[in-house]
Amino acid sequence: MPEVEPNDEAADAQVITFSNGAAFSMGSVNFDASSSKIDESDTYALTLNSASAIEIELSHFDVPDDDLDLFLLDAELEIVAFSESVSSFEIVAAELSGGVIYYVVVRAFNTLGDAPYLLSIDLN
Repeated sequence: MPEVEPNDEAADAQVITFSNGAAFSMGSVNFDASSSKIDESDTYALTLNSASAIEIELSHFDVPDDDLDLFLLDAELEIVAFSESVSSFEIVAAELSGGVIYYVVVRAFNTLGDAPYLLSIDLN
């Protein structure tokens, strides 16, 4: 599914829908100081029907020109897991409870203009 703006904050989070235990979204962020268009983060919301292990991968962006980071937050916006690599794609894994909302945040740390990405979420 394509990313839908605005989805920069938890209040505007785009809802993730799973199909056969997986979900995908293609989006773009931008944090280039020389650009007049800055879209620093994209936020997605997900709720699992039951407790499950989850793996989230942020990929298909231009490493090392674009430095994107990945965060998994709980309903209180506390960090559950994160990945802030500067030299590779981002991956986080966690055990999540069912019936609780979680947020996945893609954040641009530094980009050379728009940085398209693929967000993949798998339930294990």
